[in-house]
Amino acid sequence: MRPILRIIGATASMAVLATLGACGDETSAPTTTAGDTGSASGTVEVQLSEEFCAGLAQENPPSDWADTAPAELRQGAAAIVTFGEAMSPRSPFPDYATGIADTLGADGVAEQIDQLATAAVEQCEATEGVEVLQWIATAAVFAGGTADQAYCDALRTEFADPSEEPAVESSVDLAPAEQREALEQLASSTGTGGVGANRGALLGLGVYAEARCDIDGAFGMMFLASAFAGEATGSSSGSGGEATAGNRPDPADATPANAAVAGGTNLTFAVQEVALTDEPDTYLASIVAPEGWKDDRELSGGFTTSGFDASLKPFGLFDEMAFRAGCGPYGRCEPKDWAAELGLITERFQGRTVTEERSVEGSDGRVLTLQDSSGGVTGLVQRWDDTAARIFECEVDLDEENAAALPAFMAACEASRPGWITVD
Repeated sequence: MRPILRIIGATASMAVLATLGACGDETSAPTTTAGDTGSASGTVEVQLSEEFCAGLAQENPPSDWADTAPAELRQGAAAIVTFGEAMSPRSPFPDYATGIADTLGADGVAEQIDQLATAAVEQCEATEGVEVLQWIATAAVFAGGTADQAYCDALRTEFADPSEEPAVESSVDLAPAEQREALEQLASSTGTGGVGANRGALLGLGVYAEARCDIDGAFGMMFLASAFAGEATGSSSGSGGEATAGNRPDPADATPANAAVAGGTNLTFAVQEVALTDEPDTYLASIVAPEGWKDDRELSGGFTTSGFDASLKPFGLFDEMAFRAGCGPYGRCEPKDWAAELGLITERFQGRTVTEERSVEGSDGRVLTLQDSSGGVTGLVQRWDDTAARIFECEVDLDEENAAALPAFMAACEASRPGWITVD
């Protein structure tokens, strides 16, 4: 996946996980009045379009998603897209922190993103894309301005020990005024900001510390800290059909995947049983996943190396294997004609070329492999049952240097077994 907003929701698309919903009818959507953000325009009535909300709910929004924002807020929407690109392997910036700081810190951008986030909460169905938009709005507050020497010195002391997460309490009083509310909530780990605001504050603080105060490694440290700021809130709504969500899965077999691993590759697969929604006894699956990889399913939907474990090389930060109980591109968790709804893949995988498409063995579903312009590869296995409210999905993303390992990962995906879909 290389989703457009994959960081924190870990490193993913406007929605970090491919589930969830879209907006109501554009003509009848309520009008939200965003509060005074400190911008010259003051209070602004923001009316979001159906397309804007639908983009937040999609795994890979259309390339023109920013153009679906209200005209007066499109600079902010474009900054969100650029932010997502900055956090991808194809980042246009040689320095992540500076690129993000300059993008989100441009004049008026933080205020525009805040207005978009406020309106999205009111007008769009609750999805992870909306949650991510909220924490980007918080992070943007930290991005603007220049370095304050006393504040930077305090942060430099707090970031001095890379083994300890910085304690922000001692620097709150020195912080620029626009950062203090978010920092106070972060320091107390409570308040009205919630998990999304805390994640945004962690990421924003890392961006400011590295880009404005020149504290090496601050962004990476706070990026990791933000991943543990709380559990992602997934949607498990939807009525079940004849396929039962609580069924235990048949045990998967890791043998085909391990047999497909090329000699000398640092990769071994093992079987484990997991719940693919936030309800522990529903949508169970027996999955085949890489040993030693970090279980980031609550955050990014997948298993990753976290990018910092030398023992897992050559696999790194942007290699991921994700498992989902998905609701399809429109976020409706209900029995349906899945083949019809999932037939189009062009919007989800824009910029990538399909190299294989075939039926999956043992159930209804499909297998896709794709390649992007940089040589990175994506593999997707989907299984469905038209009486089930969710599909089973296994997705793999590998950078160019690890593309040769895709067959082993695809064998692991095909060997994994969902409990709510019969696989012969």
